[in-house]
Amino acid sequence: MGEAGLALASSVAALTNISVLLIIVNRKYFPIDWRKCAETLVKALASAAVMYLAVVQVGRFFEGDAFVERLFGVLAPVFAGAAVYFIALAILRPPGADNLFEVLKKRFKKDGSDKDSPR
Repeated sequence: MGEAGLALASSVAALTNISVLLIIVNRKYFPIDWRKCAETLVKALASAAVMYLAVVQVGRFFEGDAFVERLFGVLAPVFAGAAVYFIALAILRPPGADNLFEVLKKRFKKDGSDKDSPR
């Protein structure tokens, strides 16, 4: 499987880790709203599927052996994938996405009126 096997193993390990942690938190600390978790998972998987299609399509434009082609063959799909994923999240609005977008707006705010930001 090569690199794909490594990526798959990492994803399975992360999914197992978060599943075990959610079960522990649900039993020990407070109840988890499993519907919201399932809704978030489905919407994140849908966003990831759209992102995958975009990454594959953009990656096809930069196939070659020259350094510049290889560089853009890595960078262009990464940026396209990130952009498409965030657009899909903005459209699907899974639980928690509003918090993410609020943090990003504060982080990239230009007017300097944010009192929490370092000067």
